[in-house]
Amino acid sequence: MPNLFSCNYLARKPIELAMKEFAGNFDKNQKVLDVGCGKKPYAKFFSCEYIGLDPYKEVAPEIVANAWEIPLPDNSVDGIVLNQSLEHIAQTEKTISEIKRVLKLNGIGIVTVPQTMKNHSMPILSEKIKLNNFDKNEIKFFSVDYYRFTKFGLIYLFKDFKIISLKETSGYFSTIFQLINYFFSSFGIKVIFMPIFFFNNLMGIVSDSLFNILGSLNIDALQRFKHLIYDSLTLNYILIIKNDKK
Repeated sequence: MPNLFSCNYLARKPIELAMKEFAGNFDKNQKVLDVGCGKKPYAKFFSCEYIGLDPYKEVAPEIVANAWEIPLPDNSVDGIVLNQSLEHIAQTEKTISEIKRVLKLNGIGIVTVPQTMKNHSMPILSEKIKLNNFDKNEIKFFSVDYYRFTKFGLIYLFKDFKIISLKETSGYFSTIFQLINYFFSSFGIKVIFMPIFFFNNLMGIVSDSLFNILGSLNIDALQRFKHLIYDSLTLNYILIIKNDKK
C-alpha cells in the first residue's frame, strides 16, 4: 500500500480509502466480481467471496475472459469492482452492459478510472495479443491502454445505473505533483528519488486541503474556482453505482 515516500501515493491513496469503505457493504455470504482484476490489490479488504476476472491467465484470476463476455449467469453477484481497468478495455459500453446483467437488483459497484494519466499499461508479450497487423518478431510487447474519462463521460456511460457518488481524487496542483513523481519513477531507480516523492506528495496533500477549505466557504467566486477550475484536472474519478432497475 502507498505511503508518503511512494511514487504513486497521490493517485493510489484515495482509491485505497474508497475501496476499504466500499468493502464494508458486503458480508461473508455475498459475492463481488472484480472486472479486469489484475493482481487483485484490494481483495484483502473484502470479507465476502471475491471473484477476479481478467483476460490474462498470467495474473491468476478465477475467471479468464474478456470483460464484455462475462461467463456468469444474470443477477449472480452482489457487487462489482472496476478498478483502473475500464481504460484498458476496448469495448467499454458492452462491458458496462455485462456488468448490469450480472449485478443483482440493488447491487452496487465501485468504478475508478483515470482522467489525467500517462500511458501506464503493463507490457504484454505480443504473441499473446491476437492482432494480425503486428509483427510479433518486431514488436515484442504490446501495451493496451485505450481511454481516459471525464465526469460527463462517466455520467453518460453509466446512465442505466443510479449514481450514488462521483468524486475527483485530486485537484490541479496535486495532479501535477503526481505526474512529476511518475516521470522520475520511470527511470527505475525509485529509492534515489524518494525525497522528491515525499516533497511532492506532501505538497499535493497541502494543495488539495487548502483548496477544499477555500471551496467550502460560502463565497461564490471561491466555490466556482474550486469546482470549475481546480477540480477540472484530476488524476482519477471514483464512481459508486447502484443497479436500481433491471
